[in-house]
Amino acid sequence: MKKLTELLKTETVWLILLFGLAATVRFRGLNQLAFFTYDQARDAFYIKRILDGEFRLIGTQSSIPGLYTGPLYYYLMAPFLFLFRLNPVGLDYATAFISLLTLFLLFGLLKKTTKSSFLAIIFTALYAFSPQIVNQSRFAWNPNPLPFLTLLFLFSLKKIIFQGEKIFLLILALTIGAAINLHYSGLALIFILLPIGFFFAKSLKETFDLKMVVIFLVFLGLFFLPLFLFDCRHGFINARSLISYLRQGPAPEISPPPFWTGLWDKFVFLFGLAVPLTGFWLKFLTGVSLFSGLGFFVKSLKEKTFFSLVFLSLFSGVLFACFYQGSFFNFYLTFLYPLPFLWLASFFGQKPERNRSWFFLGLVVVIILGRNFKSLSRPFRPARTIKDLERVALFLSQKINPGENFNLAALYRGQNRFDHNAVDYRYFLEARYKIKVPGWDVLDYRNAQICYLISEVGQVEIGAVKFWETQLMGALKEENHWDLGEDYLVYRLVKDKME
Repeated sequence: MKKLTELLKTETVWLILLFGLAATVRFRGLNQLAFFTYDQARDAFYIKRILDGEFRLIGTQSSIPGLYTGPLYYYLMAPFLFLFRLNPVGLDYATAFISLLTLFLLFGLLKKTTKSSFLAIIFTALYAFSPQIVNQSRFAWNPNPLPFLTLLFLFSLKKIIFQGEKIFLLILALTIGAAINLHYSGLALIFILLPIGFFFAKSLKETFDLKMVVIFLVFLGLFFLPLFLFDCRHGFINARSLISYLRQGPAPEISPPPFWTGLWDKFVFLFGLAVPLTGFWLKFLTGVSLFSGLGFFVKSLKEKTFFSLVFLSLFSGVLFACFYQGSFFNFYLTFLYPLPFLWLASFFGQKPERNRSWFFLGLVVVIILGRNFKSLSRPFRPARTIKDLERVALFLSQKINPGENFNLAALYRGQNRFDHNAVDYRYFLEARYKIKVPGWDVLDYRNAQICYLISEVGQVEIGAVKFWETQLMGALKEENHWDLGEDYLVYRLVKDKME
């Protein structure tokens, strides 16, 4: 009994338990491909084409029309799609694996900065089982690896500023370049460097020389070489789109909140990841954390502690996000997800062990984890699975005639989809059944003579189908349809020559 008690006190046992449970909630049920909507299908489609030898110089289009990210995400994910034999669940497994690496890095930073295994484990656990964070780690999407890069960014700065290790300047360049390639919210890392450079100018001056700065800029520039080459070949479309956005502002969409309201709301959302409260209590916790954190920041600057980097990064990152004037979504803050956990852990790290606040912290964490596990343990039943997609794609592969001038459209079940271009079915047609499918741009639909409409919602009235993918083809009439069961139907629509 005594040996068992001693064993349970060891850090290794708790880490094995923590990472085992974290892996379970991330990998459980991934083979169902439960989240495979437009972005995931489009990315899998392009990654598959890269494996076929059709290399790309650009990534996904940003929320600014005509402005594309770099292609790093596609090349980063390509080995996983290859290893899983073009099964797109491989991309989800890759995302979950990167999320586990994020936990390792977070634990290491927490332990180094708080000098407490207890704090490192409990705040890593809070991050590991935060429902929002877990959900985003379970499907492939270009912003989802950003927390790992943000922690690597902070780790590199820690090594550069506090330990004077110049080699980490290259890792810093790699981190910034990779983050911006994944999503343009990664530009915040450059913005964050400005206040850090101001407050730590003396330490940085002692570490950097002109040679290292030049190497840093060259290394960073390599990440943007593909985009530059693409622009040279296509009339500088990215540059012109960015200039147009800066001159004219965003297209009239959902207006962003007022600046200070947006600033406060973003802090509330981020602290809500760590402490799943709502309403008054979450706002109260956020206010107390910000107020006490400001005083703690002044103290940490004098003592040159890691918390000063965390404070500057969190505040500057949120401030940067508030300057974006288009429609704002919470996932734009993905790069900041680990910082509230580092912030709160640093605060408790100032308290002596066995202090009453530590006992209170332990009690609160147990309650939070209990609520999180209750949320995460609910069985998830996707509206469709990979078997459904493969079954429909197989049927289509048998109905599409060689040389047919066709295109695809879809009516989806259980999801508020903006798209009806059936990119998910296109992927399986090409990856599984070797049918080269057309694109889904305006001209692709206008030039097609046949449309295979996939309905996941049962029988539909063709005349009532009103979305641009089919309307671009003009008047269509039903030539045939097939009921595949479970509310899946495939309609063969042809252009009405009487039009």
